[in-house]
Amino acid sequence: MDAKRLRKMLGIKPGDKAVTGSQHDRDPHEITPPDAPKSFDRLRTMSRAELFRWGLRMWSEESGLMLFPAEWYDRIPEGYEVVTINGETKPFERGVTDDDRRYGCLSYGIVVRP
Repeated sequence: MDAKRLRKMLGIKPGDKAVTGSQHDRDPHEITPPDAPKSFDRLRTMSRAELFRWGLRMWSEESGLMLFPAEWYDRIPEGYEVVTINGETKPFERGVTDDDRRYGCLSYGIVVRP
């Protein structure tokens, strides 16, 4: 069963938080990432090192997945294709796509090849 269907069955509306876990911010020694770029498509043309400077963090070298900074949640374009830490590709939906953060990152981002 997909998450959208489950939310509907449980009567959970966009923005409702059914389960709340602890949120973790980035290491206090890390620099706060700059504001999100005006064009998210530009991110797909950048190197891993450039993305790291923008605040994205590597989920796994093998997958090439780099996670978005949590501060960018409200700036991600509606419908923008993101890849989750589970390897799923799906369109971003504000209020539906999870805004949970761990160590300053969302649980999705873009895949970048070396």
